[in-house]
Amino acid sequence: MEGENQNVCLFCKIANKELESAVIYENEDFVMVLDRDPNILGQCLVISKQHLPTEFDQLPEEIKQKLMKFLDEAIKVLKRGLSVEKVAVVLEGSGVQHLHVKLFPLVGYDETVIMISKLQRVWFDRYLGFITTKQGVTQPMDFLKKLAEEIRKRAGL
Repeated sequence: MEGENQNVCLFCKIANKELESAVIYENEDFVMVLDRDPNILGQCLVISKQHLPTEFDQLPEEIKQKLMKFLDEAIKVLKRGLSVEKVAVVLEGSGVQHLHVKLFPLVGYDETVIMISKLQRVWFDRYLGFITTKQGVTQPMDFLKKLAEEIRKRAGL
């Protein structure tokens, strides 16, 4: 990421072990650490050891493949280590401008959680600094088809 001072990047410092962190798993390209500001037990960050852009579509194909392979292993580690059935993966590209992925162990996930989340539907007109996996408001199919057409048109498909 041209022009950025990697010496002040928080995630570069973590990846280079210049800042203390709780490492769970790593390889030559990525490190998985416990998030210092979690909202659920075992929430982790997967951080690239190389200073890379946060937007997935801007990454070289080789990095994308390496990231997916690392995430596969990291998720298995969390499932075994925390005895959870599911781990949510979020690559939002905000906050620290250094490639990172958030892993959320779905502690306590069961059918009751699914039923409750279906009753608590949400809709956002814009990004508010967080995302949710709660079910949204059902949209009419004609609206969705028109939106899909508009997206394809603007994307040149």
